[in-house]
Amino acid sequence: MDITMEIHGQNNVVSRLKRLAHRILRGSDVPIQNVSEQMMAFIESDAKDRCPKLTGALSESIHVQGSFPEYRIIADALDTQGKPYGPFVELGTSKQQAQPFMWPAVRDGIGMYGPRMTSQVIAYITE
Repeated sequence: MDITMEIHGQNNVVSRLKRLAHRILRGSDVPIQNVSEQMMAFIESDAKDRCPKLTGALSESIHVQGSFPEYRIIADALDTQGKPYGPFVELGTSKQQAQPFMWPAVRDGIGMYGPRMTSQVIAYITE
């Protein structure tokens, strides 16, 4: 017994996804860019809220760097010897318990804005 399956419109979807990728890389997809910017603003704010505040320097150093579609969220506070200490707070050391602030903010930002991003992609490929 042979089973044959045919998917109509597959080439159209692939073509639209490729065009969407090019638009995103050129920074010319406004709806997706808007959602991305909202997500990064949320992550920055949430990380600052979650960050332990002994002096407040680490929280104040959290910022978004880059532009659509390549963002980075940075915490670049320096200790008294001029060395970054954010990763040690986030991940902990052998003498200090981890106090994650960045990863939970990223996780929640993606959870909140990921579905919106998906909706934008689906809207584009089905229009």
